Amino acid sequence: MVAVLTVIIKKKVMRILHLALIIALFLSCKKEESAKISKSSIKGLDMTFNIIKGNHNLRAVYFIDNKIGYACGYDGDIIMTSDEGVTWSQQTSNTSAPLFGITFINDKIGFAVGGESVCGGTGCSPDGAVILKTINKGETWNQVAINIDDKIELTDIKFINDSVGFAIGGSTVLKTTDTGNTWEQTKFSNLGGTMQKIVFRDSVGIIICIGGKMIITKDSGKTWVVNSSVSIQGSVSVSLAENNIVYISSNKKIIKSSNSGSTWIELTNSPTDNFDLNFTTQNTVF
Repeated sequence: MVAVLTVIIKKKVMRILHLALIIALFLSCKKEESAKISKSSIKGLDMTFNIIKGNHNLRAVYFIDNKIGYACGYDGDIIMTSDEGVTWSQQTSNTSAPLFGITFINDKIGFAVGGESVCGGTGCSPDGAVILKTINKGETWNQVAINIDDKIELTDIKFINDSVGFAIGGSTVLKTTDTGNTWEQTKFSNLGGTMQKIVFRDSVGIIICIGGKMIITKDSGKTWVVNSSVSIQGSVSVSLAENNIVYISSNKKIIKSSNSGSTWIELTNSPTDNFDLNFTTQNTVF
């Protein structure tokens, strides 16, 4: 099954942090699928699970606004909702390659990334990195030609404006300055684990790697600095909120920094098995 978890955390000063986390993922698909909604709560967290029919094996989610969102999966699936996740429709991705990241730069133009770095069988040659682009709200997706010197899986993609974007995977950062038509490669060494997620807010960008090491830019990706690791294990995701607040989620927990990653605290009772986080406003995250 696919579960979308909505969590509302009541805080002081009448602020509400509304979390919706993709947490468990498996079953089979129709053209349009209704979500089964159930409610629960633990220790002050009010939660709503939207259980979506479909064998999507999802890995990433991105919402353009509070209603329209997209998710992509390990078998090349891309699904879309226009009613806050109540119903989802299957899109034609034109690939069966695993997809690990998805983003949109406006309501029409979007990108999904993935690929295969290894494969099995005699004479097998992995496809390597895959970048898909849509210019019509996901009605059609087409593969973008990229020329890089190794077979990697791209795990995430983010744009900082209509032209400039970054895709990551392995120990590689790909950068485009022409809305994803062409990409140039920068490689890093001694990361201790592959790059997992990238996030930008204004000129500040953070890449989080398996093992917890971070790569940080403060000049919109012109220069990058490899930072010390954080104490977190398994698959990881990172999201930037307001005022230098950073959240990192993993298979085990969610941690928070209020000073751009210098120090961290663990959020008690946080959901586990989290693959992705995506803030739509400073108070709302899917």
